[in-house]
Amino acid sequence: MITSRMRTSKGTLPALSALLCLMLSVGSAAAQTVVETVHYQAEIGLDCTLGNHCYGAFPKPGSKRRLTITRVTCAIRGAAGSKFGDGFIYLIKPDNTVVLSYPLPGDHSGANGLHMLNRAVDVQVGANQHILATLTIDQVTASAASCTATGTLDRLQ
Repeated sequence: MITSRMRTSKGTLPALSALLCLMLSVGSAAAQTVVETVHYQAEIGLDCTLGNHCYGAFPKPGSKRRLTITRVTCAIRGAAGSKFGDGFIYLIKPDNTVVLSYPLPGDHSGANGLHMLNRAVDVQVGANQHILATLTIDQVTASAASCTATGTLDRLQ
């Protein structure tokens, strides 16, 4: 019985190897080539109409484009003495499902209510995906917030 399994295994292995090679070659043929890479930077104002929670979306890279975000810097203003709650960026698919959530801890909180963060990140955004940024402060209303993203934008063939 063991000999029989070994024979079956030996007979199946070349077929599986051929199938795997075919799948890999098809996958690499579909890979897109980078034609040009340029520096990317964008700033967005966040909507703070939800009280202590602010949010905003960076634009999609667009057709035949791929964005790699390497740094996110944000600021949120609350009342004097307020405390930073949390920050996140989310990678969102075209159907609005979350692919990735990336926490952004606060780096500085001023007694005047200004809270800031400046974080290195590594997020690749496809042509039809986008990044949603959210910030919260504890127990007070946020009066304003903004985020800046920097990185590279690839033009694909």
